[in-house]
Amino acid sequence: MGARTWFLLVVIIPAACAGQIGQTEAPVVEEPNAPPAGCAVDVEPSLIRQLNRREYTNTARDLLMLATGAVSAAVARLPADAIVAFDNNAETLAVSSLLTEERFRAAESLARAANLANLLPCTTGDAACAGDFIRRFGRRAFRRPPTPDEQDVLLAVFTRGRANGRSFDESVRLVIQAMLVAPQFLYRVETSVSPTGGLAKVDPWELASRLSYFIWASMPDEALFGAAERGQIDVPAEARRLMANPKAKANVATFHNYMFMVQKDGLDSVDTVETNLLGSVWTYTYRPALSEEMTRFFDYTFWNTDGRFDRLLLSDKVFINDTLATYYGGGLPMAGTALTPVAANTQRFGLLTQGGLMALLAGPDRTSPTNRGKFIREQLLCQVPPPPPPNVNTVIPAATQKAATVRQRMAQHRSDPSCAACHAFVDPVGFGLENYDALGRYRTSEKGVAVDASGEVTGLTAADGGALAGKFIGPTELSQRLAASQEYSTCMSTQWFRFAMGRAEGPRDVCALGKIQKAVNGFRDIPVAIASSDAFLHIQTQRAP
Repeated sequence: MGARTWFLLVVIIPAACAGQIGQTEAPVVEEPNAPPAGCAVDVEPSLIRQLNRREYTNTARDLLMLATGAVSAAVARLPADAIVAFDNNAETLAVSSLLTEERFRAAESLARAANLANLLPCTTGDAACAGDFIRRFGRRAFRRPPTPDEQDVLLAVFTRGRANGRSFDESVRLVIQAMLVAPQFLYRVETSVSPTGGLAKVDPWELASRLSYFIWASMPDEALFGAAERGQIDVPAEARRLMANPKAKANVATFHNYMFMVQKDGLDSVDTVETNLLGSVWTYTYRPALSEEMTRFFDYTFWNTDGRFDRLLLSDKVFINDTLATYYGGGLPMAGTALTPVAANTQRFGLLTQGGLMALLAGPDRTSPTNRGKFIREQLLCQVPPPPPPNVNTVIPAATQKAATVRQRMAQHRSDPSCAACHAFVDPVGFGLENYDALGRYRTSEKGVAVDASGEVTGLTAADGGALAGKFIGPTELSQRLAASQEYSTCMSTQWFRFAMGRAEGPRDVCALGKIQKAVNGFRDIPVAIASSDAFLHIQTQRAP
């Protein structure tokens, strides 16, 4: 698209930076609902959310009705997203000059690839047909009906193309390209206003996008658009319908990838673990198998069991093939070349016995109770360890480095007052996983010394309010304590909430989160509970002008 053609869209772009895209005809919501007795309805202010690379790819695929391969080729040069916890955190999705340049390039490629026969609502090849296309396609691209001003700008793009000698189809492709770089496509800006400002129900069009991007990481389908147009979205029913679609499986897998660090776009993940042991056979044989094992395990736990929270930590099945059976040993059966579910045993039975995860949470040649304990505290219990003091000395004395076992070396941290607060919080939890070496293989001794897998966990309470904290021995007792705790189940709901909302929870979310946590009994309950929550259904609106 030429510079002059793009200039026609500039009238739209400044509003995006101010968070006011399309506000000339923003929906006016009725007076905010009165909060119910007891726990008051409240929600943190919405953030402008640009589509991340994954959402952009999925949306372009569904909008243009293209095969995934064609879209992947067009977006291959888009830079990776900055990731904090998940890849859809609104505060970390910054725009760079490289991203802007590559989005222009991708938009041009996608517009060329579009099959107009699937997209055009008419065949007359005139301005009226182009206008009809802009209204219909714009409704899908902008995920709401385009305003008259937006339609005029886009029709001007088409008209300028025709005036410059382009064919009807070429001019329509210019319009598609213009929409793909418009902020209305690239951003999810919620612009609802109410007479007085403050808390109100989310506008149906915006709610449709909240639902589809939460569950599918893509735009709404026609059924959801139709419900938005009627102003009648049955949220629980729509959430269940979306969860039954294969797109939901892909998005659930993404949650697991980021939550449990299976794949993280080049950041620390099982796919990037390096080791000083085993050489190339680790990189090309074992590491891919361990990564795939985790993916299959999470998929099975979420979709093919009753979905209870404890199934993640205490599973009846593990996934094994000949490669992993040889790697792990421990009596696991040879299962052929494909990963196959087999009965769990005392060495392999859940998340904390996954070899890939244990390797990721270790050093290049030794285990790391600190990393493993920190993972459990942060990812499974939502408990953040205290930060290290400034200028802390991380050099381990030479005498300590010569100690036979990692446990003996780690005693230095807990004896140093500047390190004790953090390490006393995480190390005793991580010690329960010392039966797994730096590559996630089960062991009973370390350098000729019997492994001591005893540990202690604090800050756990049972569902009935009783204490679960205390000493334990080994991965089974540790996993049992975690699985039975309130902290674990509430943390799983909280992690999903962060993924759904694209932000961390805040003080105003306490009530909604509490209701979500009480409403769920397992993983598959969470998406519907979040979608039906006050935080998901409400917005802090601006005051109507």
